[in-house]
Amino acid sequence: ADFRHLGASSALDKHRRRSTGLASA
Repeated sequence: ADFRHLGASSALDKHRRRSTGLASA
């Protein structure tokens, strides 16, 4: 969870979180 990265790619991070979110959870 890198807030700095979020600022750089909010949209990309959101998409990645959706994919990794399922695997992580």
